[in-house]
Amino acid sequence: MVWGGERNSEPSGHAFADGATYDPTTRAWRLLPPSPLVARTGATAVWNGAEAIVFGGMAADGTSLYSGATYDPRTDEWRALPVLPLSHPASAVGATVAWTGTALLVWVTDELRTPPTGPTFRSSTGRQAFTWKAGSSSWSQVPSPPDDVEMYGADAIWTGQKVLLLGGTGCLPGMGCAADTTGTGFAFDPVLHVWRQIPSSAVLVQSVPETWTGRAVVVLNQGAEIGTGHGAILSPGDGAAYDPVTDAWLALPRGPVRNLSEASVAWTGRELVVWDGGDASGSPAGEVLTPSVAVGPPPVE
Repeated sequence: MVWGGERNSEPSGHAFADGATYDPTTRAWRLLPPSPLVARTGATAVWNGAEAIVFGGMAADGTSLYSGATYDPRTDEWRALPVLPLSHPASAVGATVAWTGTALLVWVTDELRTPPTGPTFRSSTGRQAFTWKAGSSSWSQVPSPPDDVEMYGADAIWTGQKVLLLGGTGCLPGMGCAADTTGTGFAFDPVLHVWRQIPSSAVLVQSVPETWTGRAVVVLNQGAEIGTGHGAILSPGDGAAYDPVTDAWLALPRGPVRNLSEASVAWTGRELVVWDGGDASGSPAGEVLTPSVAVGPPPVE
């Protein structure tokens, strides 16, 4: 399922509010009915076992959005989520969204400016955390992450036991920061409410897209370069897989798709299906990648 987004060939500031589902068996697409959401790019979509949940993203003018909706493929219907009760809506700069197996978890990053207006200010980070359970008419506020957990810009992956937050940064829009040479990650246990930092990886510097295979998180580099030649730390086409059991990263062979800006990826159970950012005309291209190392569940004997 894909929904929203933008096309590179469109004028700046144009976003879409439509979507479609793809059946890998029939190799056919089907358009989705209209949703209650406004057009946006960068929305997060998760699957809760019965419905798809679309939340967040950015409007055409670059404003962060904190609304969402569910889509039920059995009835082919959308339903708007309740309004998120933000404490500082004007200060919110982004949300990280995850499904925990029983609830939707949304972490919101606030950029608190002192003074709040004027050309000169000092930025500090604020955090809010909320959960929503399917069918509920309201959100519940939960404890925020520790200060050392870098939330802004992070991608969230649910492993079935823990939420992995990958590629976050403490550098907010109003801050001037040095370029990162490695990316950070954290694991969150929603039952025990315990956070733990996982090993870092250079591929997390620009690590969209990512997907869970049932055994590991596969992370593909958008196209960033750190260093050149034999001394390169990160090159276009690089990828890595993180195994939460061994708590270690495994470098993947360099893939053939080098431009993954705004790309999407899905795991079929055997292969990665990648839709890249498109060519100069704005037409997206699809690739099927079969990793030459084991990143999926072990075969059933």
